[in-house]
Amino acid sequence: PVGFQPQPDCLWHVVLIPADQPPRSVARSGDSASPGPELRVLRLPAIVDAGGGFAIDAVEPGTYELHAKWIRRPAPGQFAGYTPGLLEQVRPLRVTVTPDSGPIDLGEIPLKATATKVTSPPKN
Repeated sequence: PVGFQPQPDCLWHVVLIPADQPPRSVARSGDSASPGPELRVLRLPAIVDAGGGFAIDAVEPGTYELHAKWIRRPAPGQFAGYTPGLLEQVRPLRVTVTPDSGPIDLGEIPLKATATKVTSPPKN
């Protein structure tokens, strides 16, 4: 976004998730006591450069949803996907990859600030 300044304690979190994948609340781990087949959540992380451009390599053909946000660096052991974004996408972005598509230019992805921190001077 205009005026965006990278900060050393923040990073981009950009992933592609297959569009036909069940919502995170439906996916479960292998140690789940629920009957039925285990659902695996596939996430393809991006490599993001200093200017905000990114690439996701070796993507199989299919339809995906792109999720991007600017977050504070998570604590060790914390998954970045659970970290609230300081900037997040304005709307979901669907991407279709065909067997012969090669690199796909998505153009600019609109982002919005998720919260504005307002501070007031202390009262005397």
